[in-house]
Amino acid sequence: MWDCTQCAVVERVPGEVSGVWVFKTTPVPERALFENLEEGATVNDFLTWFPCVTHEQVEGVLEHAERSLPGPEHATGRVGMKIAFNQGTPAG
Repeated sequence: MWDCTQCAVVERVPGEVSGVWVFKTTPVPERALFENLEEGATVNDFLTWFPCVTHEQVEGVLEHAERSLPGPEHATGRVGMKIAFNQGTPAG
């Protein structure tokens, strides 16, 4: 599990959306992004399904999640998890 507390594009407001972490100014839980990606959706699919979430928010969550992974190779946040947002597929 990654630490949401230091991610600038998510927030948790007690009493709203059951107090879960959501993309700022939206009712969309950040975990919805990961659940959809795990099920095979693309980033573009997610942005289409949740139009109140911005491309920058998705990119911010993915970059923060990568930096939060254990191990020194993840400390820079640049291990190769680049997302081709125009196609929504992982890029090498």
